[in-house]
Amino acid sequence: VTIECGNTYTDACATATEVCDGDLTGSIVTVNPVDTAVVGTYTVTYNVTDGQGNVAVEMTRTVVVENTTVPEIVLPAVYVPIDCGKEFDSAFKAITDAFAITAANPCGDITGDIRVTEIKVTYPRRGDEITYTVDSLNTLLVQEGKITGLEGAYTGTIAETITLFQNYFLFKPAIYEITYAVQEPQPSQTTQIIRIDDQCRGPLGCYSCDSCAAQRPTINDVKQLMSSWFLFGISMMALASLSRFKR
Repeated sequence: VTIECGNTYTDACATATEVCDGDLTGSIVTVNPVDTAVVGTYTVTYNVTDGQGNVAVEMTRTVVVENTTVPEIVLPAVYVPIDCGKEFDSAFKAITDAFAITAANPCGDITGDIRVTEIKVTYPRRGDEITYTVDSLNTLLVQEGKITGLEGAYTGTIAETITLFQNYFLFKPAIYEITYAVQEPQPSQTTQIIRIDDQCRGPLGCYSCDSCAAQRPTINDVKQLMSSWFLFGISMMALASLSRFKR
């Protein structure tokens, strides 16, 4: 008997008869270890003893629990705003929240099996695009960059990728296209977009945040600048006139 993981297994049971005792079906002892939440091969056993203590030849049924369902990878929200280098505690948390990826199949949670296989980085204003694989991230960013928390090999786990973003990509505003994959029991893959904005200075532009306003010149600043240039112009004209007068 074959059954899909997570489904309900209903045993077909067995029957037993004896010449003197007749129908002994109700006396059959069944040992059923089948756990449909765990893939594997199970043996269900059946046995019975008649009124004279004679034990029947034990019968068995093999039940195979298999998992052929493609895992479902669930993605959370993907927009991570950064306010001009401020509120990095909030930004760190936003990165953690953005990577709250889960995966499941009928057998249960397989989040621990998720691996990041590729990260494509796009800088919209400059038009640059870089695609990192696990190997290139490991070589370029972890081993050479000595990222805190990733001194060893980068293998693409969610925890490692959070560290990578918090320590490296968080400071590089861009659009990140991240590919996640689960290989077992069936290959499954999905893509997430994380957009990190430096709301004042990043390549994605300014969104009128408070710190942007603080960095822009006010009307008074403009007036003062114009006044300074006006006085400078008057001074230069006076010097020129004085020079001609001496001649």
